[in-house]
Amino acid sequence: MVPKRLVTVGACATMCMGALTLTVPHAAAISRAAAPHWRIVVRTSAGMLGPIVAPTATSAWAFGWGAHPPQGQIFPIGRHWNGHRWSGVRFPSGVKNSGMSCATKSSPTNVWAISGAGASGGNPPSTVSALRLRAGHWIIVKNFPGSYVSGCNVLSATNVWVFGGAVAGLGPPIGTWHLHGSTWTQIKTGHLVLFNASAVSATDIWATATDTSNSPPFHAVVARWNGRSWHEMRSIGASLPTLTSTTRVGLDNVNALSARNVWVLATVLRKSAESFLVVHWNGQRWSRVAPGRPGYYLPTAVPDGHGSWWSAPYLADGSVPYLVHRTHGRLAPIPASGETQGVPRRLIAGPGHHAPAAYERDARSGHAVQLGEPSWGRTRFRQAGTLSIFDLKKRHVASGDAAEIDLRTAPRHS
Repeated sequence: MVPKRLVTVGACATMCMGALTLTVPHAAAISRAAAPHWRIVVRTSAGMLGPIVAPTATSAWAFGWGAHPPQGQIFPIGRHWNGHRWSGVRFPSGVKNSGMSCATKSSPTNVWAISGAGASGGNPPSTVSALRLRAGHWIIVKNFPGSYVSGCNVLSATNVWVFGGAVAGLGPPIGTWHLHGSTWTQIKTGHLVLFNASAVSATDIWATATDTSNSPPFHAVVARWNGRSWHEMRSIGASLPTLTSTTRVGLDNVNALSARNVWVLATVLRKSAESFLVVHWNGQRWSRVAPGRPGYYLPTAVPDGHGSWWSAPYLADGSVPYLVHRTHGRLAPIPASGETQGVPRRLIAGPGHHAPAAYERDARSGHAVQLGEPSWGRTRFRQAGTLSIFDLKKRHVASGDAAEIDLRTAPRHS
């Protein structure tokens, strides 16, 4: 998948990963026979999967894109879990020469997906559409000008945000759009380019952004919505490395827990060497968060349903396939199946925030991997597909694409 933010705006690819400094055993050293771990439950060889949304315990949608070589059209990819099996997704005919870029929900009955992803022969998508799930079918509710989408937020059926930042100069981004009531409006953001956002409320939204008012290299900033307009918070720059001819900084993800508790993941490129930085807003100032500190993974964390959270590790080389779990004040890596390569790149909160579903993309093989989160014996969360199946029996399901393991007797790594 084409990265959402690259050199044209001085930022980096979505959900970049960085150096891990956990003082815990290597994930491969944890016995998979005795410990909870993540298993492959769905694959595709047609292209790449990225966005995923799980409206209920028995319904999940995974999306992506592919392209017909060498310079053919881009096409959307979708897989749906109905509680029993995965199947292909039928898209509206209006989704043409475009892949799926974003998917999210505010409730099980308010589920959205946005196209505007992919590239073929150096050519960008030619259409961008907002789709809404109605009675099990995806319906186009809005078409946008431009080529690329970099993020979306659904706060309600009448309050939706779609962001499109520049993508490597391949095609025009769509800008920032807002559905308020029944009307879509392109929001004027001036010299700010917005990429993705996290909402505290409808009148307090925080976004990763770039200030393009001066000559390149452009400065990474945070933008904040107050219910009427977007305002730049350049003060984050004091906690970021200084830009030079060989140093670039981009804000990758933001997690706004409250107006006085905001966590941001930044990617730093120094002479093509990639590293990662986390900064925190406490309501008065920004400060750096050292690796290993409790909040270091909060920019990408999702709740685990038991008062703790999961996050993808920040790894530059993608060589360790595991997720980070924090519980009872400790961090532990929970390994993925040995069949996977690379690191999980995304996490979403599962239905009711009882458990997250994770998504791993393997650019080398073209496979996409859906990873399930262990429920530690809570049978009422016994789910398949996006959250895997975990029960008392150890047996394979769906020809090895999903698996069941016993987590009631497995030791917890916390």
